Amino acid sequence: MSNATMENLTIQDEGDDFVDPWNVKSTSDKGVDYEKLIERFGSSRIDDELLKRFEKVTGKAPHHLLRRGVFFSHRDMHVILDAVEKEKPFYLYTGRGPSSGSMHLGHLIPFMFTKWLQETFDVPLVIQLTDDEKFLWKDLKLEETKKLAYENAKDIIALGFDPDKTFIFSDFEFLGQCPAFYQNIARIQKCVTYNQVKGIFGFDDSTCIGKISFPAIQAAPSFSGSFPFIFGGKTDVLCLIPCAIDQDPYFRMTRDVAPRIKFRKPALLHNTPKQIKNKINKYAFSGGGATIEEHKEKGGNCDVDICYQYLTFFLEDDDKLAQIKKDYTSGELLTGFLKKEVIDLLTPIITEHQEKRNSISDNDVKKFMTPRKFEMAVSGGAFRKTVWDPILILTQIGSLQCSYYASLGFWLFVFHYLGSQPRSLDLIFQYQSLALSLPTGKLILAAHFCNALTFSFCVWFLVERAKLCLDFTCTTHFFHFIVSWMYNSSLPYTLSWWVIHGVCLTVMCVSAEFLCMRSELKAIPVSLMGSGSSKADL
Repeated sequence: MSNATMENLTIQDEGDDFVDPWNVKSTSDKGVDYEKLIERFGSSRIDDELLKRFEKVTGKAPHHLLRRGVFFSHRDMHVILDAVEKEKPFYLYTGRGPSSGSMHLGHLIPFMFTKWLQETFDVPLVIQLTDDEKFLWKDLKLEETKKLAYENAKDIIALGFDPDKTFIFSDFEFLGQCPAFYQNIARIQKCVTYNQVKGIFGFDDSTCIGKISFPAIQAAPSFSGSFPFIFGGKTDVLCLIPCAIDQDPYFRMTRDVAPRIKFRKPALLHNTPKQIKNKINKYAFSGGGATIEEHKEKGGNCDVDICYQYLTFFLEDDDKLAQIKKDYTSGELLTGFLKKEVIDLLTPIITEHQEKRNSISDNDVKKFMTPRKFEMAVSGGAFRKTVWDPILILTQIGSLQCSYYASLGFWLFVFHYLGSQPRSLDLIFQYQSLALSLPTGKLILAAHFCNALTFSFCVWFLVERAKLCLDFTCTTHFFHFIVSWMYNSSLPYTLSWWVIHGVCLTVMCVSAEFLCMRSELKAIPVSLMGSGSSKADL
């Protein structure tokens, strides 16, 4: 964190712009001097060299919000890119203070950028909903802030974050679920004195103790040890935080504390404080001339035109944006045409988001907000998908096939005593054995259905992933079909054989998916750090 410590975090010359998490005040009509702010905060400007390296490492062009300087400052972004090159893991952390029931476009833009980061780097993401902060700072009832957090979660989910790699949590809910999270909060609190937090955040003697202790709560998600169910108790996973620079005081404090509690410093990407919200809301008028003649003569003012501000944030094509600015500034492009450009751009974005939000169910929200295993595993210091592991898959297929025949053999053995049927492989493989017209046909049918239920528990135990149940149950039945074909020297020719196996396959798959989904959505124990075992199946 440059050379700054908590003792000099708030050193500010008279006449400087004032920026903290709750207030942004400029001493100049031109707005905040971000160059001076970067120097005072000790961060680094996102320059062309960093953007070129970003493109080289990711193989993608930097996001248009990076290219246009909306995200303009960083801390240790080069460390994140080093980690990517070395195939070392990191995760994303961002948040939202839920103060309204729905999020407008200005609120959503930073989350759209975060989604792009998640897709670009294919990494886990944690999103903190600070309902406790809004309860402390706003005139809101506690239950109201919890409800607002739930509604805001729907807006965030509607953007399309990966449910297998995204955990959204409310502070009020999560603090009681995860001992490791609270333990890290306590570690941070122990390292920061009242005088220090008062100096950093401007608290005074009338500030309630809830506000004084809150910075540690916002800092704790910066450390991977706060999420043992995701990282298996690893405390050295890097964190990248995209946020407004007005949130930087929290994370300058965090970066100062991190080495003292033997954690990694989080890296940050800063956007301009409240710039998106203010430019969209404040300049809610046209920058064009009062008349067509005046506009053609003097041109439009892109700096204050609401339509152009929307294009700045949502139009990805740099060349097209530059051409629009040139034509509008010269007066060649009229305000009406500019408005049409914005309508054509934003209408599908807004419509799609509203449709997705309306389709989000309580179960969808529950999945995102339940502490759970991600479909990622830490292996050799890097994240790897567990879905494609040939040895594991072949082992699972072999184990399930053996379980299928062992279970079916067991049930045939049980029903043998009920029907006095001689034991034979014919009962498993011969097509005629499933003929319901035979005296023993119904008993063998019962054995197959009992086997379907038993086998679903085997799938649940060996596979543990709901979305893989269909694959494995179909594979097991496919191999049974091949073996039966070889045993009978012909394809199955009885309708009863096809119907019974089709129904059993359906029962197996649905039952196994039900069991796996219950496990995936279960609030699993999260205090893994004290379990005495470093092994975690993620």
